[in-house]
Amino acid sequence: MNDDSICLLERERIEQVSSQLTVNSSLLTPVGKLKKSIHKWRDIDTSMYILSVIEKGYGIPFKVMPDNVILRNNKSARDNGEFVIGEILKLTEKGCISEVNDIPFVVNPLTVAFSRSKKPRLVLDCRHINECIHQFRFKFEDGTVARELFEKGNFFV
Repeated sequence: MNDDSICLLERERIEQVSSQLTVNSSLLTPVGKLKKSIHKWRDIDTSMYILSVIEKGYGIPFKVMPDNVILRNNKSARDNGEFVIGEILKLTEKGCISEVNDIPFVVNPLTVAFSRSKKPRLVLDCRHINECIHQFRFKFEDGTVARELFEKGNFFV
């Protein structure tokens, strides 16, 4: 295990940064809004799969279990520690993530990506587990399919 893992950040450091943050805890995330309206989803006979995702969250469809590993945060996350801690605290307060007492089976590294305007964004780098995930096949439709669906004189809004 390395000292760069986010689960090993010193509590004092987290508390120091969190005291400088202002997060609106009444902010409902899309997940919170969906859960709050679960009864409406049930009323319209939503599939059990969708109800499960709303209530419990999305489960990654592993075809094989990944190896037990704790990966070091990427350099961009280590170089922007204040930002990383701040974002983790915001995500925790929103209920998007939660603190765990035990070390997870897989700890994926964090990355900080910057937009063209230099705005930072926290990213969970899950490349390590990609090969273990079932790949669903799907096809993107294009304009030729749309032409087959419409006849001359139809309107599309």
